Amino acid sequence: ASDVTPGTSMELRQPLADGTHTWEVYAWDAVGNVTPSAPRSFFVDSTRPAQFILDTPHHLDCTTVPTPSFCVHRSSDASDLSYQLWVDGAVVATTPSTCTTPTVALAQGKHSWYVVATDKTGNSRQSSDTLDLFVDYAAPSAPALLSPADGFATVDPPTFTWTAATDLVGIQSYELFVDDNIE
Repeated sequence: ASDVTPGTSMELRQPLADGTHTWEVYAWDAVGNVTPSAPRSFFVDSTRPAQFILDTPHHLDCTTVPTPSFCVHRSSDASDLSYQLWVDGAVVATTPSTCTTPTVALAQGKHSWYVVATDKTGNSRQSSDTLDLFVDYAAPSAPALLSPADGFATVDPPTFTWTAATDLVGIQSYELFVDDNIE
């Protein structure tokens, strides 16, 4: 499209289709001499990235790593994408890769996470899901031994009892050792 304008800027009347376009300007003097500019190209992208889903860690997974790796299934778009990792409502990392780790350690406990994909023109889309993850990098509390009491004497095999240990994500099992052998 061509238009004659006395100024040094011009806005198009109609939007351009998505894709690569070139542009240049011709300068005309009063007697008809013309000089073209060097051409340039630019890219129009008015479409948001395609829907995508989170990959790992899976919903309600538990990790002992304070900076776990978060991955998504790649979204598609006409231009390069960057991915923002959001944990508990705050951006904790931005990368062009589909996998990243937070830049700071996550506190122990339950965290919700999702990803926002953004293309070069600023179109963005949030992952279609939000997942929860438990971070637990501390060992459980030690159970206190209750019976048999220290120095207890018996003829019959004793029943062993102890207090429950505590842990952020709960205790899965206990192992009893007698004389360094697992029972």
